[in-house]
Amino acid sequence: MDHGDLLRVPDKVLQRTAAWCFDIVTPRQSRSSCFTSSYGRLVRGTGSILYMGATKNDGNDNDTAVAAQDNAKEAEKSSIADDSKRDAWQLVAPEDRHFDSNAWMKEVDASQLRYFSGMEMARLFGFAGQFSFPNHTSLKQQWKLMGNSINSRLASRLILLGLIILLQEDSGTDSSP
Repeated sequence: MDHGDLLRVPDKVLQRTAAWCFDIVTPRQSRSSCFTSSYGRLVRGTGSILYMGATKNDGNDNDTAVAAQDNAKEAEKSSIADDSKRDAWQLVAPEDRHFDSNAWMKEVDASQLRYFSGMEMARLFGFAGQFSFPNHTSLKQQWKLMGNSINSRLASRLILLGLIILLQEDSGTDSSP
């Protein structure tokens, strides 16, 4: 199901004072914030949004990653909470973000911001390729369901570890080194 314009972050949301709290990621990045069941309804701490526009660092991902790491290390060393010292695409905990009503939009074309689709979130959570939502499931329902989910690969590993521990206990085997 194509949600097209429904994924675009509405102007009324971008104009809210809380909009500076968005965690904005690009398709080239391999991280996102934790998604919650409030994704799409609230801004702060509910999950990343996707920036589909060009960035000034699109030429070389390695340079971008190294520059972001260097900026983060430098900011940590100096204990400066100045947003100008960090890369625009670096993940910052919501409680460590500092309000600047316009600074967060300097490198961002607001028309290129969108929410993740339910299927994109499912892929990030490790759901199998054949996974799909029922046809009648709205986008907001998909977000809520995925926001209440955990990564399926992690869950399967935890279950496996739990089973191994239970089997070892049942057999009387000591698993400690």
